[in-house]
Amino acid sequence: MVGATGRNSGKTELASLIISKFSKKHTIVGLKVSTYYEGDIQFHGKNENPLNENYTLFNDTNHKTDKNTARMLVSGAKSVYWLRSKDSFLEEASLEFMKQIGNDCLVVCESNSLRKTINPGLFLMIQNNLGMPVKITASEVIEFADCLIPFNGNMLDFELERIKIENNKWILNK
Repeated sequence: MVGATGRNSGKTELASLIISKFSKKHTIVGLKVSTYYEGDIQFHGKNENPLNENYTLFNDTNHKTDKNTARMLVSGAKSVYWLRSKDSFLEEASLEFMKQIGNDCLVVCESNSLRKTINPGLFLMIQNNLGMPVKITASEVIEFADCLIPFNGNMLDFELERIKIENNKWILNK
């Protein structure tokens, strides 16, 4: 799971690099999570469609767009889902996602909020060092991060070789 302290901090870039590295030998499913809290529309981009249901789970198969899900597909993910959920339905929504994908794959996920609901094999938190305000969802889960990764606006300070897969589980070498 990849989280970040702010928008445009390299979450999709890191998720795509991880997918690209491991998808040649492992089945990887991508997941982009957008959790909706009352009053936080500024964190979801200016062209976001409103969420009228409790949650939606969309299997995005279009790799020819500039969306984050398309970048994960191009990087080698077998499939990529976009989960949009109201905060109080995130656990239910994540269980629906797990039913959809089964147990024979590894997941690379972009989310802060989902960390409150599940305990992933690995939780990487990108720390935006550009003076941006820290998202509330990041402040709630940053203490659970296996690794804080500095981001200076251009690049992530992280060695991808630190990530391994052992017994179909994500591992981080120190």
